[in-house]
Amino acid sequence: MRVAYDLVWDVPALNLTGYREIIRVREDGKVEVQGPNGRVQLDGPRHVERPEGVAPKLSVEISPESLSSSSQVTARAEVIEGSAPVFYTPRANRQGIYENAVVFWELFGPRDEDYRVLLSDGIQPAIARRGGSIEVAVTFGIRKPGPYRLRAAVVDEAGRSTVVWKTLTGAW
Repeated sequence: MRVAYDLVWDVPALNLTGYREIIRVREDGKVEVQGPNGRVQLDGPRHVERPEGVAPKLSVEISPESLSSSSQVTARAEVIEGSAPVFYTPRANRQGIYENAVVFWELFGPRDEDYRVLLSDGIQPAIARRGGSIEVAVTFGIRKPGPYRLRAAVVDEAGRSTVVWKTLTGAW
């Protein structure tokens, strides 16, 4: 199920005619939903009803497992789609096309300020479809000693997600 939406600042005189539904998140955390049947105020987020189905499967392997100074690490994910296609894109490419990067990669550590969204660093994932699975690989550098946590996440078009965490330690 695909739902198109626009995200905008709620500024005075903003023309919102033509939208079938307008959702405002207020400063107090309450949510106001304005639709064809009137306006409803909720005490918190609206829970999305997802269709029944199977979530995607995700497995991740990292090499090398032991790191040295300025190591290059390759993370490989195997994704098996469930009841709906998997899709993730960090941004449009230079031609304005949103390409499917399949997996969202984050690297935490060794300190809070070292957090990185890997695809934002210009890293291009290698993506290959093999039979009933999708293989995705990213290579990135580790520049500081200490503990790291790699998070890989996939989500299908119905909103079902799967997350895998891997631990790395840079010791030099």
